[in-house]
Formats: sequence, C-alpha cells, structure tokens
Amino acid sequence: MHQEHHENGSATEKISEASAQVRQTASEHPLTTLMFVGAAAFAVGALWKSGRRPSRLERMRAQMPDMDTLYRYMPKDYTRSMKEYLPRSWR
Repeated sequence: MHQEHHENGSATEKISEASAQVRQTASEHPLTTLMFVGAAAFAVGALWKSGRRPSRLERMRAQMPDMDTLYRYMPKDYTRSMKEYLPRSWR
C-alpha cells in the first residue's frame, strides 16, 4: 500500500512539474503558445465538422430538386403564387 501511495505521489509531482513547465514556456513565448493553441483549436474544429452528420433538414433539401429547375416547367402565374407559400429563406 505504501508503494501505491509513492507511485501516486510521483505521478502528482510529474503533473505539477509539467504544468509549471507549460506556464514558464507560455510566459517566455506567448505568441508561439497562442499560435499552438489556435492550431489545435482549428484541428479540433475541423475534425468535429468533418465527423458531423447532416441534419434531417439538410438531407431533405439535398433530395429536393432545385426550385429554379421546377419553375421552368410551371406556368408563370403558378410560380408567382407558389413563391408566396415558400419560406423567405427559400425564395
């Protein structure tokens, strides 16, 4: 049991030493630290975005034909009344 306590103490010491070293490096090289954090945030965001599945609405819109293509086949007065029922973002 004493040995387990010693191992935990050594791990705690290593963590505190590493955090002290990170603080020292950040204070000595602030721009480098800022660039590293920015690059890491960009990488995490890119991985998160690439792994994201499209929403149900996005999948539905992808399956719908383009509205401009549909308008060509409809009478002109019908397309005018059709636009009134569409959400503003689709017009």
